This record gives sequence, C-alpha cells and structure tokens, in this order.
Amino acid sequence: MAPKSMLAAIVLILFFIVEIESNKILESACELDEEPESCRSSLLQNPRSSKAGPKDLSKIALEASLAKVHRVYDLIPPSGWVGRAFDEKTSQAIDRCLTFIDLALDHLNAAMGKLIRSEERILKLNHAVDIQTLLSASLTNQRTCLRGLQQANVNTSQFTFAVEISGSSQWVRNSVALINKLWIPEKPAVRHRRLLFDGDDFPSGFPLWLSGGDRRLLLDRHGVSANVTVAQDGSGNYKSIGDAINGAPDNSRKKYVIRVAKGIYREIVEVPKNKRNIMLVGDGIDATVITGDRSVGDGWTTIDTATLRVFANGFMASDMTIENTAGPEKQEAVAAFLASDVAVLHRCKLMGFQNTLYAHSLRQFYSNCDIHGTIDFISGNAAAMFKKCNIV
Repeated sequence: MAPKSMLAAIVLILFFIVEIESNKILESACELDEEPESCRSSLLQNPRSSKAGPKDLSKIALEASLAKVHRVYDLIPPSGWVGRAFDEKTSQAIDRCLTFIDLALDHLNAAMGKLIRSEERILKLNHAVDIQTLLSASLTNQRTCLRGLQQANVNTSQFTFAVEISGSSQWVRNSVALINKLWIPEKPAVRHRRLLFDGDDFPSGFPLWLSGGDRRLLLDRHGVSANVTVAQDGSGNYKSIGDAINGAPDNSRKKYVIRVAKGIYREIVEVPKNKRNIMLVGDGIDATVITGDRSVGDGWTTIDTATLRVFANGFMASDMTIENTAGPEKQEAVAAFLASDVAVLHRCKLMGFQNTLYAHSLRQFYSNCDIHGTIDFISGNAAAMFKKCNIV
C-alpha cells in the first residue's frame, strides 16, 4: 500500500511543479504586454493554460486570437447593405474594415500554421520571427480599421464589430508577448540606430528573406522577360495597369512580370491579396509614371488616397515613378501604400507631400529609390529597410 501512496504523492508533486512552471512562463511573458494583468487573466480563462508548456501556451493564445478576430469579421455589415444604409465616406470606411480584418485573419491563420508545422517542442528562431511578423501585421490591420472609422467621423460605439476590436486586439497582443518572451532573444541596445543601410549590412546587398530568384530579377541587366505588356498606344496586351493585374493568375507561386511601357498612367492601381507575386517593371524611373490626386482633404480615407495600393504578398516594382499630386493643403495623400510581405521597390521614385509612402505592415525592402515629401512622408508599421535611397 505504501508504494502506491508514494507513487501518488510523486505524481501530485510533479503536477504542481508543472503548474508552477506554466504559471511562471505566463507571468513572465505577460510582463511584456501593454496590459499585463489583463493578459494574465485572459490566458488563465482557458484551463489548459495552467499546465501548458511554452509552445502549447502560444497555441492557446493564438486559438483565442483567431476566434476573437473571426467574431469581429462576422459582425461587419456586408457591403451591399452598408451602401444603402450609410453615407459614402462611412461605407468606404466599413468596406476597408472588411479588407483589413480579413487580412488580420489571414495573418493569424498563417501564424498558427507555422506554429503547428514546427514539430519541435522548441520553436526555431526563423519560425518565431515569421510568427512575430504576422501577429504584428494582424494587430496593425485591426488598428487601421478603427482609424479609418475615426477618419470618417463614425461613432464606433454604434457598431458591435468596432467595439469587439478592443478584445480581439488584446488577445493578439497576448500572443505577441508570448512569442517575444519565449522565442525571440533580447537584442543588445543599439546606441546609434540607422534607418538607412549600406551594402555591407546585407549579404549580397539584400535582406535574408528575399529569395534567390527575386534577387536575380532585380540584378538582371539584360532586361526581365515579361509575361504581359501594358502600353497606352495599344501595342501591348493591355492599355491599363489595373486590367493587367486583374488578368494575372491568382495566388501565383512564381513571379508574374508585367512590363509597363513608357507613359503617364492616370489610374488608381490596387493589387488585391489574391494577386501574389506580381512584379511591375517600367521603362525607366522618369519614363513610366503612375499618377493620382486623391486626398483626405477631398473626402477619402488615408488608405483610399493611395495611387498604388498593395495587399498581396511578394509584390515587386522597379524603374518607375509613383506619385500623388494632391497639394500640401489637401492633408494626407499617399503615393504608395504597401501591406505586403517580402515586398520590394527598386529604382522607383515616390512623389507626394504628406504620407507619400505608407509602409503599412510586414517585411519590405526599398533599394535605390527616391522618396519625396514634406510631412510624415514615410509612415507605417512595416519592418521596412531602405538601402541607397534618397529621402528628400
């Protein structure tokens, strides 16, 4: 009888040790959150948390984040109904919320996929950094939705989905805190932080996340072979950039190259999330120009002022100018807006006044670019790197 009692006692002791260690992990990770007490209490709502190891705790937080953001998405009114019930500016802001919350869900699902596919109990650093990037983007997307509603002077309390974003954002912050504490090593203090880099900062002059194939496309001095050509005189496959993008394959796994011939293209260009791996190649930085003049002063939300808007991952552009000609009195007027992962602009000129470049989220690289503006002309929450760029 004694051996059985001893075995039961040992099991009980081990149970308490595991629970104590799990609580220590949770306490330590939540210290990095903006609201540590809220982080702790929300995680402890799940009974599995008290016995979970680092990876399982991260999974619990991600599962809850997905459920909360999915609820927000389901509560957003459909576009058709919104258009009939509200003024144009409110409808525009709500439609953009649908776009950004949808992207937030995509990023959370991708983060969960990376966590599940990692079979080791200890998450590898490169996987942890990928998950960190995706979670940060998900959080940024939710904040962008709210900011758009505020710009449209919408009373957010009248929309349940807007109220719910507070809770969903808290859960994503919990997930970020856990990933940062458990898997991302602390960086040494940087005394002289640089936003611009020279060639020695990157192997081969490019960030590590840029694939070998994409590097070769950027370095090709003999001209990139295009899948289709846009030319205003009708000599190409399309006359407008938008039509060429719409004709590109969905979710392509390799680069789809669109040559944009010399000319001034007066159009608002949007690359939706399903048009992955598109590359726009102009005939020269001053030869191919995409131009628009939308502004907040004329009633648009910041996102919708952009001459070029990119929501698809793997986007690249080279050898062209992208501009917003709305004057400085028109407030925010974006030339290029990028919510695109592993995106690259190379030998491009971005022209505008306020908020010329909106590097919204995820990983982006700007090489040999000219960026012109006056107020906050580079903004956003992307992990953006600038190499040999002129910022004036």
